[in-house]
Amino acid sequence: MTNPEPKPQIQVVDPETAEATRKMFRSMLKWMLVLLAVTLVAGVGLGWLAAGMPGVWAALLGCGITGVFTLTTVGVGIVTADKPMWVASAALLGGWLAKAVILLVVLVALRGQDFYDKYVLFATVAIAVLGSVVIEAREALRARIPYTSGS
Repeated sequence: MTNPEPKPQIQVVDPETAEATRKMFRSMLKWMLVLLAVTLVAGVGLGWLAAGMPGVWAALLGCGITGVFTLTTVGVGIVTADKPMWVASAALLGGWLAKAVILLVVLVALRGQDFYDKYVLFATVAIAVLGSVVIEAREALRARIPYTSGS
């Protein structure tokens, strides 16, 4: 009787590294929620001043679009923190592709609509995206994630 080949196991990331990664993503989540709240309040106010009610709708749409993109990325990072790099990368790439398709559908649906102001929408998304990039970079640089294991 022959022994069957052992099934390969997916190696889990070192618990210390996974916890440090989760801590980094939780901090990103906290600051991105603050950024989205500030962007929403400022965007609605400035949108109202710039374009009236279409400016308000544009700020709401811009914060919603940016929120879906940034918060799902952070969520995937938290969920896959203890997975090997290839699993986390595949999840992030798959999520990015899905969000790109959703964004395309939303933009096609919004094309030609006049209930929102295109310039306020662009400004809201641009400011929120730039802010989220700054938050991600700052938290990644501050993170104390070990890149070697103790074993």
